[in-house]
Amino acid sequence: MLLASPFIALSPAIMALILTPFCPGGISGANEGNCAAAALPWFLFATVPLGILVAIAGFIAIIVRAASNSRRPPTENADNTTNQTN
Repeated sequence: MLLASPFIALSPAIMALILTPFCPGGISGANEGNCAAAALPWFLFATVPLGILVAIAGFIAIIVRAASNSRRPPTENADNTTNQTN
């Protein structure tokens, strides 16, 4: 989840940078009126908070997983002995 959050948050800006050169006038002449790709950065108002929520959910998942792993007893081998070195 943590790796996906920056891509979710910044995907409209990345897509706009890729697609705007194909609009009439190129990067310097493209605006929201003549190029749909130039309007994509406005979606950052929705995707940045979503990316932040995904990052928070990732941190919570890591904390929960770490807490559950710390409560587990030592694993047993096939012959029902605990992990001990003799």
